[in-house]
Amino acid sequence: MAEFQYYFAQREALESIIYLYDVVDVKDKYDLMRFDSSGLVSAGMFDETWRRFVVKMATGTGKTKVAESCAGLEFLPQVVRARIRTWRGNFLVIAPTSLSWTYLQGLSRAAHPF
Repeated sequence: MAEFQYYFAQREALESIIYLYDVVDVKDKYDLMRFDSSGLVSAGMFDETWRRFVVKMATGTGKTKVAESCAGLEFLPQVVRARIRTWRGNFLVIAPTSLSWTYLQGLSRAAHPF
């Protein structure tokens, strides 16, 4: 079996999220708004208090793999090291089509074989 390798856009998206989470230590919308160079984003646009990371990727570039990797990056250290930081135990994944939802269900079954 061939070894998995991320495509360039996937790697860039993951590196951006990891940088914001681990290096910059983004905790809320106010931390993220510091990166808005347009000046068009305001705190009133977001009612939520939870962190949200959004990456812009074209159709067919592997957004699902990026989302899966992000979930793994948050979940696996908790399991391996049995430590709790800001782990909430929940992920929100929005599936735009029934085909995407079916694919995500298959990933979920593969990740939870028991």
